[in-house]
Amino acid sequence: MNPAAAKRALRDRLRETLRQVDPADLERHSAAIADAFIASAPYTDCRTLVAYLSLPREVCTDALVEQAWRDGKRVLAPRVGADDTTLELVEIRSWSDVKPGFRGIREPTGTTIAAAGPSTVLLVPGLGFTDDGRRLGRGGGHYDRLLRTLSDDTADPVLPCGIVLEAQLVPDLPAEPHDQRVRMIVTEHRLIMVM
Repeated sequence: MNPAAAKRALRDRLRETLRQVDPADLERHSAAIADAFIASAPYTDCRTLVAYLSLPREVCTDALVEQAWRDGKRVLAPRVGADDTTLELVEIRSWSDVKPGFRGIREPTGTTIAAAGPSTVLLVPGLGFTDDGRRLGRGGGHYDRLLRTLSDDTADPVLPCGIVLEAQLVPDLPAEPHDQRVRMIVTEHRLIMVM
C-alpha cells in the first residue's frame, strides 16, 4: 500500500478511536495533559504560545490558552488563509477575539498577521503520533506547511509540540517527504522529548 493510501486507512481507524472516547474521559485527559504541559520547562521558558483552537473530539486547548494569558504570554492562533492551503497566525487576547471560521473551526478574528517570534511553542493537532515525533494530521497539509515555514528560523526555532491522548500514539506511521515532525509530545500519562 502506498503511503497516501496507508495514511487514509490509519486516519479512518484513529477517527473511530476518537469517536469511542467518552466525553468525560476526554475532559479529564485534557486537564491532565494541560497540567503536564504547563509544568514543563518548554512552556515555562516560552514567551509565545501558538495554540490550535480544539475541535470537540480533540484534546481541549482552552485551559492552555487561558493559562498562557494569565502567565502574561503572547497567544497566537492559526487561521486558514485566503488560499485555503496555508495558516496565518493572529494574536488573541480573549475569547471575544475568536469565532467559527473555516469548516466551523474556531479562528481568530483579528486582521493583523503575527510572526511567531523568539521562544515560541507551537501546539500541533493530529490524529496520531509516534514516539519519535512523526505526526498524522487530517490530510490538508496545513500544519506541515506552517511547520516548514517556521523551522526556517534556525536562530530561534519554534518548538512544535503534539498534545494527544495516549490512545492516539501509534508504533509507526507512513511517511512522505513533506511530513514534518514535532519535538515534544504530551499525553495524559507522559511527556516525550524527541531528539
